Amino acid sequence: MDRRILGVAALAACTSGCLGSSYSQTLNLEFSPMYSGYDGVHTYQVPATIANAAVTGIANVSWSVSDPSVVDLAPASDGVGVMITTKKAGQVTVTATTGNAIGKSLLTVAAYTPQQWAAGQARYMSGTTVAPHPGADGGAGGGGGSASCLSCHDPAAAEAMATDSGRTVEHTPQQTGGFNDVQLRRIFMNGELPDSDANPLHISPMRFMGFHEWQASDAEADGLVVFLRSLTPKSQGDLDFGGHGGGGHHDGGMGGPPHDMN
Repeated sequence: MDRRILGVAALAACTSGCLGSSYSQTLNLEFSPMYSGYDGVHTYQVPATIANAAVTGIANVSWSVSDPSVVDLAPASDGVGVMITTKKAGQVTVTATTGNAIGKSLLTVAAYTPQQWAAGQARYMSGTTVAPHPGADGGAGGGGGSASCLSCHDPAAAEAMATDSGRTVEHTPQQTGGFNDVQLRRIFMNGELPDSDANPLHISPMRFMGFHEWQASDAEADGLVVFLRSLTPKSQGDLDFGGHGGGGHHDGGMGGPPHDMN
């Protein structure tokens, strides 16, 4: 079995059964597990928070990481979440504690290259420019699988996206950091939503597949994953954390400087 799978299984078992003498309750982290990347040039960040913190009254969360050489931690202004910035590839355990409660999540930081990022950025922005609404012929607005990702996922176009909720997922790491690379690729190549996606847009899997099967070479598809990992985390409320909502974070608490898209 893949060591990553074993690591996730072991961590899950310990989180629920190895709290230790100082802790009697478990904090449920979003995301768990979580994924990001590193290429030595671009900034890669992924946020983490405590599920239903506002409902349960969780506050004053302390965050730590098993290997500080892999990531930096910047606690959010709300006292609950944290922004994680990668410094090199590797796997680390992210730990949150408050009072008598503790939670852990395994973070995998994949090794990427600037060339992959460039290939992903080019595919994201290239292709047919279409109207920002789903079409019925295999692509957004009639553009088919060759449409530019930016046609619908540009922030301005997203405001006009004709979905059941009147918006589209901006797919920054604040929405997708809990999906692994294979799951991300299947979303835009096959129109397959991960089982863990809560789908607050209320789009049926068949309808989503009908307009979200994109065309890309293997190099472009791999690059798109890398490029999406590098997007600046941005909150979309209940779309955050795979559609599970989160701590109600906003850009000022969880965001960062915008990336250069040129």
